[in-house]
Amino acid sequence: MNQISSHNKQRIYQYLKAVATANQSPEAMREYFHDDIVWHGCAPFETLHGIDALWGAVWQPLLRSFSVLCRRVDILIGGECEGEDWIASTGYIIGEFERAWLGIPPTGREAFIRFGEFYQLKDEKIVKAFVILDLIEVMQQAGCDPLSPSRGISGFVPPPRAADGILLAEQAPAESQKTFQIAYDMLFEGMNSFDQQHKESMGFPRYWHDNMHWFGPAGIGATRDLKEFEDNHQLPWLRAFPDRQVVWESPMFGDGHYAATAGWREVIATHTGPFLGHPASGKSINCRVMDFWRREGDALSENWVLIDIIDMFRQFGTDLFAHLPGSPSA
Repeated sequence: MNQISSHNKQRIYQYLKAVATANQSPEAMREYFHDDIVWHGCAPFETLHGIDALWGAVWQPLLRSFSVLCRRVDILIGGECEGEDWIASTGYIIGEFERAWLGIPPTGREAFIRFGEFYQLKDEKIVKAFVILDLIEVMQQAGCDPLSPSRGISGFVPPPRAADGILLAEQAPAESQKTFQIAYDMLFEGMNSFDQQHKESMGFPRYWHDNMHWFGPAGIGATRDLKEFEDNHQLPWLRAFPDRQVVWESPMFGDGHYAATAGWREVIATHTGPFLGHPASGKSINCRVMDFWRREGDALSENWVLIDIIDMFRQFGTDLFAHLPGSPSA
């Protein structure tokens, strides 16, 4: 597995630290973004083309609604996938929530926006991006949760236990390949082996530590070990989507003892059981599921997951923004 240069990691790390500031502007973005950037965002942003569209739809409204913005980067890794150079990161954008944003009412206090981002680099500039923001978590902070209570642990998602998630130096290729392979096998041999009856058919103990920690999105929550992961997330998910399959249609790579996948339309399934309080719709759906893994030894020990739940519910036929105060459907 080829390694992305430490220079490119440093460059994107500097961008991540600088981008969430009042000095952000279309002109400043051109230092890091190609003019023809293709930016694939979670609902309601969707796909944007060009810096001006990205500025107008994403950054300008964000800077208008939040002040004193900063970014906490918990994981930053890089790698090559099918001849393309990628940087992935996750953490929180933090700011004072002073004006309504995307219809979410302001809280007048500090708010936390969890993010997952994948950036493709070409000639030291970003030419393509995949971005998921946990907007459900922001709604919860504003007191307008559109979902049923979480089965898992709710609250602020922590960084890696070892505080070693920012990999600016190049990593040993053998270690990167090992992490990638375990994550890949877990997805495509483990998850895709579900017999629609027994969780044991997926063989999870082969891939996960018993004390693994899984940090899901708002609405699902976090789990502290393999049993909690299976009971609070995997089994409810499989009851809702028993025929789900994981497909590889977006970048995935390993970097040292970390690996990640952008997961854009990564899961395809039929919604035949209740999910997060929503009855079965019978509809075929595809899911944007972004994963970041940390490996310890021969097993995965931590997993940070972002899911575009708003897009999923839209495919069910339900608009979660309609639950917000002031919405015509509220």
